[in-house]
Amino acid sequence: MPTTRSKKKVEKKPVAGKAAAKAAPKPAARAAAPARTVKAKAPAAKTAKTATAPKRTTAKPAAMKAAPAPKAKAAAPKAAANAKADIPMKAKAAAAPKAKAEAAPKAPVAKKAPAKAPAPKKPKVPAFAPRQVPIHELDGKAADPRLAAALAARERWHGRSGRPALKSATQAVAFVRERHLVHASVRSALPNLLDPVVGHTVSEEERSAGPIAQTLKAWRREIDAAPDLLEARLCFERPTLVGADLWPALVTVAAPREEAARRGGVLSVEAEEALDVLDRKGVVPADRLRQLVGLDAAAFASVHAELEARLLVVSRAGLDEDDNPITVVESLSRWAERNVQRKVELEIGRAWCFLFIAALRSAVVLWPEEIEALFPWSPEERNAAIAEAMTTGALITYTEGESTAWVASPVPR
Repeated sequence: MPTTRSKKKVEKKPVAGKAAAKAAPKPAARAAAPARTVKAKAPAAKTAKTATAPKRTTAKPAAMKAAPAPKAKAAAPKAAANAKADIPMKAKAAAAPKAKAEAAPKAPVAKKAPAKAPAPKKPKVPAFAPRQVPIHELDGKAADPRLAAALAARERWHGRSGRPALKSATQAVAFVRERHLVHASVRSALPNLLDPVVGHTVSEEERSAGPIAQTLKAWRREIDAAPDLLEARLCFERPTLVGADLWPALVTVAAPREEAARRGGVLSVEAEEALDVLDRKGVVPADRLRQLVGLDAAAFASVHAELEARLLVVSRAGLDEDDNPITVVESLSRWAERNVQRKVELEIGRAWCFLFIAALRSAVVLWPEEIEALFPWSPEERNAAIAEAMTTGALITYTEGESTAWVASPVPR
């Protein structure tokens, strides 16, 4: 019997050691290895172990689940203590930026930049149409004999004395050089080159077609080749042959008009585009310029006339690669750089005065409505030019009915 009890005690020890090994961490399991040797020596005890094993396995999870409970309880006070300790630290950390923010001066709030206003649209400029040329005609003779004499002298000066005054292109060039401002074919207060061909006033139909118009067309090549003549839309917005003596005055009055046109709001869209092309390319044939702008012949003729009437471009005769006559266009300022040598800079008021005196000498007699439409000038420029011309003794005035006639002095013969 004592032997059996000791065996039972020996058998129980491995069981207890095994349960402890399972409940203990891994190092304890290694220490229980000798007990496994005793198991092998007692095969009879295996039945008892297996019989009691379910109870121990059932108790084992309960013990394992219950074991961490004290730790959780112990950790709860510690976490609470840490949380209590963190509250003052967080309060201090939150208070520190607030104190700095109160101590630092408040930065000014940046105002939002105002939204950019949309660019104003350029006003649409209507298509150019030259003004009607005013013609002042008297019913019968003038009441004042001096004015009547001046009107008779004008007919002779304009080549309307009753017999032909021009018989060749050379005579036509000399005619222009003597009078400084002459139209090629337009009827106005200034002389033209068609009336002297027959010695009287030509009808409107004869100015565009017929033998007289063909005669002038045959002379045009020699007239355009004259180095001291330039055709520009200076007077009445119509092509005018201008003598070289007046080129400095022409360029002077054209400069502010070019500046105004380039600021915008003066030219039509097509005219602005054509001017940009001329700025890039310089001298351009008229047909080529029309193609670059993309206009038909009628629309381009209006744009071309608009640029010339604003004193922005000039047109002159030229030759193409096959020596065929063509018309080339370039800006007036570019042309002036090559052809106008101004020794003294003119004031714009003095330039208008020179042009007005030259126009009066060419026309001999001018009426108020003709003076108003004579040049592309403002009322202020016109009045200043007339006032200065009066001080030179270059004109005198005669009253005729309710109007006033401005007469060149001396009257040309």
